[in-house]
Amino acid sequence: MFFAAEAAECVAELESLLATKAEAARLRAPARRLRGSAHMASRDQTLRVALALEAVVRTAEEGGLAWDDATRGALASALGDLKAVADTESVATADAALATLAPLGAPTSGALAGGTDAAVEEEGDFGAFLRAEAERIAAAARAAAVAASMEAPDPAALRGLLDAQAALSGSSALADVPVVARCLQVADSLARGLLTGEPGGEEFSAAFGQIATALEAFDDGAGEDQEAVLMRLDRAAAVALGAGDGEPEIPVEVVNFFRSEARAELARAKQLAGDAAEGRTATAVDRLKSALSSLSTTAVTFGFGAVGGRLDEAVGSIDVAQHGELPSLVAGLAAEVLDALGAEEPPAHAEADRPAPDRVDAAAAPIVTAGASEAPAPAPALADPEGAVPISDLCYSGARALRRAAQLRSAWEKADPVSARDIVEEVFDLIDLARA
Repeated sequence: MFFAAEAAECVAELESLLATKAEAARLRAPARRLRGSAHMASRDQTLRVALALEAVVRTAEEGGLAWDDATRGALASALGDLKAVADTESVATADAALATLAPLGAPTSGALAGGTDAAVEEEGDFGAFLRAEAERIAAAARAAAVAASMEAPDPAALRGLLDAQAALSGSSALADVPVVARCLQVADSLARGLLTGEPGGEEFSAAFGQIATALEAFDDGAGEDQEAVLMRLDRAAAVALGAGDGEPEIPVEVVNFFRSEARAELARAKQLAGDAAEGRTATAVDRLKSALSSLSTTAVTFGFGAVGGRLDEAVGSIDVAQHGELPSLVAGLAAEVLDALGAEEPPAHAEADRPAPDRVDAAAAPIVTAGASEAPAPAPALADPEGAVPISDLCYSGARALRRAAQLRSAWEKADPVSARDIVEEVFDLIDLARA
């Protein structure tokens, strides 16, 4: 488990610094990283001790506590208990560690919510603190993007990002800034993935770049819709974290279906690009971006992560392109996407190769998936002479499942958050049925 490994590493680094009588300032980074990691992993008892430990280090760093052998000895003793707390989440052991730190001025009681925000409150106004921290994390994400482009990323840059976001990640006020909160969650997931041995690459680099861009722009008041930013962050993370083992093998039926969908959507995109270039429709550019963004979501959902990433890049290019350049931009994109999808292949198990059933064909009735309320009413299934109904008549399969998934797109675009979740769950059910 990554938390246990990181906690052990942080404690070992702190013990080494204490043993060499390093300055208190040098303990601040591993203490903050431990606190942030405990918060992300919802380890409440470890978080209690980490907060107290960080408070003592901060006080000593600021000159409010003598940095002598007695102080370092108390911290070393508390770290011994902290090792056990990180492994067991023992309340009694956490209390013992806090009792050791109490004479140094560390807080020993109070609600966790208040404790996690204590460091933030010391910085004054949360808005000003948030802006400063977001700027610092964005810079660290830029550095991580450079490191992540390598096959074996430099761990120092990744740990630097985790250190940079440790202070802000402990604040309950993040609930009021979902874009920033999601940036921290995605950054945490990406960095930890690379630190556990995932090979780097352009997908990871692009994802860290998306995080930095979102953090740099979130406070300007005129940025794009938050849902669009959140969706782009999630897609970037999905592409990166799915890239380590390569694109999964996708059934021929799914590839053929998505190719047809992509061809139709890209043809519509070409028309919208022409409308924008000639000024025929005032909303053509926005509709063009929406069409490509929607196709990107479909691509990632069906397993075409690289195509989804390329479509996202194109959406960004539209923002800076002249309207007259859009037709050639979209034409090149369409050629690139369709070339990546290749020529249509015959299905592995074509319907013609299957033995004909001894009954009259009827429209297949859907199984109840996650979005049962959205599914069409099932057609009557035909029983065999003994009254048994074939299971294939009661569920979607193959191309029928994919067609149903495509039908859900318009519903998903208009849905509220609760309904959208149900629709997404149904889409994944349908993908499984299509691949079965």
